[in-house]
Amino acid sequence: MNRYAVSLAVLLLAGCATGSGAPQLENTTWNLVALDGVRVSDGVGTPYILLQSAEKRVTGSGGCNRMNGTYVLDRTALTFGPVAATKMACINAGKVEDRFFTTLGAVRNWRLEGAHLTLLGGTGTKLAEFDAAPPR
Repeated sequence: MNRYAVSLAVLLLAGCATGSGAPQLENTTWNLVALDGVRVSDGVGTPYILLQSAEKRVTGSGGCNRMNGTYVLDRTALTFGPVAATKMACINAGKVEDRFFTTLGAVRNWRLEGAHLTLLGGTGTKLAEFDAAPPR
């Protein structure tokens, strides 16, 4: 069984254990797979976000620098407040990371299809796409 199949099996089992059958928007780690329709290649690390429902805080990484901020969720509407990030010097992460952090500010809606999350702009444009990370 390859790594992808094992990860998918773990995701499916985790969803069954909670009774939801699929990851939820909040309290799931979402790994960035595409930004503005372009697949994200490995740089220093995988950019990701985690929306923490209790505090309405978003945490994560741009691939190198850790980030945090706030978000507002109202059904399919989603907006992010300003994002604060560390300022480490990172080789090959800067361009994707800067675009990723800027893109979060343009998000207005979201769509969840199984273990795939799409963040959308105000006109419905796909801004960023994520896959759920396997539970730890």
